[in-house]
Amino acid sequence: PKGIGASLNKHFQNPTEEAANIMGKTVAEAKQIFATQIIGERMIIRSIFVAHPTDPYQDLNVVELVKTLMQKVAMEQGQRGYAGIRVGLLRGEGAEFKRTHAGKQVVTHADLRALL
Repeated sequence: PKGIGASLNKHFQNPTEEAANIMGKTVAEAKQIFATQIIGERMIIRSIFVAHPTDPYQDLNVVELVKTLMQKVAMEQGQRGYAGIRVGLLRGEGAEFKRTHAGKQVVTHADLRALL
């Protein structure tokens, strides 16, 4: 990502000891917390994977909540629905995908299509 928002990524991906201390974490813990988060001004989002933080039996409720939020955002922006964005469970396929491709420099379109 490029732009003003994206320029903030370096602060999260490489936190200083002072920033980690403010969060009550070590530098390594702070890096782990923000490892998968990216700030950008505009991104093409294809998928959102979610899960309930403590109760797997509530996962489907969380999926429905995110779909509802996506529809509301689309309506506020004058768009219909959230065409092209898949909302799925972080548990199962998404977690397995992350384990399988961890450490890769490039994940191909074929890799992503196999997941979706």
